[in-house]
Amino acid sequence: MEPTIAALSTFPGKSAIGIIRISGPGVFDTLKRVFSFSSAPMTLAAARPRFIYRGFIKDEKSAIDEVLLALFKKPSSYTGEDMAEIYCHGNPLLIDKILDLLFQNNVIPAEPGEFTRRAFLNGKMDLSQAEAIAEIISSKNEAAIRINAAQLLGKEKNVISALSGKIKNMLSLIEAEIDFAYEDIQKITHDNIIECINECLSMTDRLIKGADEGIMLKNGIKTVFTGLPNSGKSSLFNALLKKNRAIVTNIPGTTRDTIEGSLTIDGLPFTLIDTAGIRDSSDIIEAEGIKRADEAAVNADILIITIDSSVPYSDSFFLPFRMFSPDKKLIFALNKSDLPLKISVSEIKKILPKGSSIVSTNTVEKNGISDLTNELKNIIINDSFIPIEDITVSSLRHKQALLKAQKSLVNALNACSDRMSFEFPAADIREAIRDIESILGRISSEDILEEIFSNFCIGK
Repeated sequence: MEPTIAALSTFPGKSAIGIIRISGPGVFDTLKRVFSFSSAPMTLAAARPRFIYRGFIKDEKSAIDEVLLALFKKPSSYTGEDMAEIYCHGNPLLIDKILDLLFQNNVIPAEPGEFTRRAFLNGKMDLSQAEAIAEIISSKNEAAIRINAAQLLGKEKNVISALSGKIKNMLSLIEAEIDFAYEDIQKITHDNIIECINECLSMTDRLIKGADEGIMLKNGIKTVFTGLPNSGKSSLFNALLKKNRAIVTNIPGTTRDTIEGSLTIDGLPFTLIDTAGIRDSSDIIEAEGIKRADEAAVNADILIITIDSSVPYSDSFFLPFRMFSPDKKLIFALNKSDLPLKISVSEIKKILPKGSSIVSTNTVEKNGISDLTNELKNIIINDSFIPIEDITVSSLRHKQALLKAQKSLVNALNACSDRMSFEFPAADIREAIRDIESILGRISSEDILEEIFSNFCIGK
């Protein structure tokens, strides 16, 4: 039998009210000892679930606080267990006193995420919905909230269940063929299996592509400013954010570390990252900054390469993008256009990698800033962008499970193409089912559950 747990579910500071959540088999026995109704005839046995009652939390000496109490009886509660919520005044000293009183009466402190973990174990939600709760609490932008809310409401569960069901049906046909190969039943062929596997792979591919965008949107589209020293990266970074986040001077090498800021353009969340200027440096601190700049650029979704248009073209212009893959999304900002131009747009276009774009900017007079924001938006939207409402998967763990399932399905496809015995594709298909079911927690190890729920806050 699980112990009865309690924890503060609201912010642990001074506030108007504090909410203490209790769950487990001993909830009502504990409340009998510490709670009294304001209406004398009322008892816990007569109290109706999901109603609010006024009363007092008391110890052996006197009342501690006047509170409101809500009761929830199993299985119709968040955790699927008997539950209660105490709404007390939000003085931290008072809250600690009430919790201490509960802990003296056969209740133990809840671990991080333990209420949601119990909800999962009692079948109140699947694992993807439990993860969505933690993600909603920690969401950093509106896009993340919308994606996670859809996941909590069961959107991912429905799609993953449909995919799992399709693969299970295929496996049942294969196993019937294996077990009753000599019986007079409808036969399944390798070509039948190949057709079904291709349909499942198509569904999996769409989910994986959507996961890439979902993860990117939840974390903010990483947009890194890179370029030679004193090319105006920090000024452009500040101009987009409309505040002075980065130090700007005319001394090359001022920026020594990465600096982040958040920007939303028509609902799309961008994480802007200013970096050190790229050059060969003997200064140990600056060299470390340049190393971090390279690392940020490699992991960027979009690179804004700033070029000082008041300086004549040279081979050093290639330094900031010397190590990037050909498919990296690049915007070249021809900066300082308020000064006499020493390099033209046509000259820059000659060296632009395929698919990149160019914008003229001037942070002194704020020219070209709106063009740059439009270009950022267009890069995302025009790159086969999946609308937020069509994104189903947005978790790295879920994406990794889908990739493993995809690999197993491809192995099964190859086995069928080679006309191997049905036992071989069946084994691969079972692996695919296990990986897909792990997304919803139908097959999960204790280590995975521990990792997921340890990221929750206490009281949830």
